[in-house]
Amino acid sequence: MAYVDRELENAVPRSALGKALAYIKPLLQSFKNVFLEDGIIEIDNNSAERLIRALVIGRKIVLTKKAYLKYYHSLRTYLKI
Repeated sequence: MAYVDRELENAVPRSALGKALAYIKPLLQSFKNVFLEDGIIEIDNNSAERLIRALVIGRKIVLTKKAYLKYYHSLRTYLKI
C-alpha cells in the first residue's frame, strides 16, 4: 500500500498511471484480505486455462464430421464436470 501511495503522489492525476493508481487505492485492502490472508483463492487462472486447453485445441482440429462428433462428445463430457 505504501508503494501505491508513494507513486500516487508523483503521478499526474490525468495520466493513465495516475488514473490506475487512483482506481486501485480503495481496493487494496480488499485484495490484501482476499489473496494474502485467505490462501484458498489463487491469483492466476492457470488451472482453468489448462482445463479448457484440450477443448480449444480440439476445436482447431475439427475437419470432418467424424472428428466433429468426437469433439462434440468430449465437449459434453467436460461440461458435465
